[in-house]
Amino acid sequence: MSLAANLAEKLVTEHDLSEEELLYLLEHRQEVAPFVQEQAQKLCQEVFGKEIYIRGLLEISNICKNDCYYCGIRKSNQKAERYRLTEEEILEACHAGYALGFRTFVLQGGEDMWYDDDRLCHLVSAIRKNYSDCAITLSVGDVFMEVTHEYPDLTVHLTLFHARIAAGVPKKLEHVDLQWITPAEIGKFDFCPADEEVLERLKKGER
Repeated sequence: MSLAANLAEKLVTEHDLSEEELLYLLEHRQEVAPFVQEQAQKLCQEVFGKEIYIRGLLEISNICKNDCYYCGIRKSNQKAERYRLTEEEILEACHAGYALGFRTFVLQGGEDMWYDDDRLCHLVSAIRKNYSDCAITLSVGDVFMEVTHEYPDLTVHLTLFHARIAAGVPKKLEHVDLQWITPAEIGKFDFCPADEEVLERLKKGER
């Protein structure tokens, strides 16, 4: 068995490769492409089965307060033609999308401060009122912090965002329980070692 094949097998079983191993595998990916495709399809079938999930992506605004250099809608880009959809335009798009079979509406845009909590909640409530069987919309903001933690058998990289639930109730997809707690209650619960740096910042009141 070639080195590329061994690395592909390792990736499937251990879900982790070193940077050098990953680079080698990428450079020799043609050798293992059929195997990797087969494993990816197998995992997809285990998680999603034969179902097809369709999401309606609504770009509601390209106005942004941030100046991320990689992004085309950064605030310093003078060539960007700015727009902000009205609530009526967004609801019309949802109406058309629902008729086409979309059951998840993703409201996406720049960090447009015009969309405060009240406006977002009103907008999402209007969508939910008309399309109650659609998925929850979660509005995600800036990155709070990033953490890399090395366990004996794997390395975990966490990216945490400032986020708020615009409507709906969270559902347990991977965990056995959900609880809302305050920073003062953190010590009452057991957390993974990778969470410790995050928890320290939360206990200090950092936001």
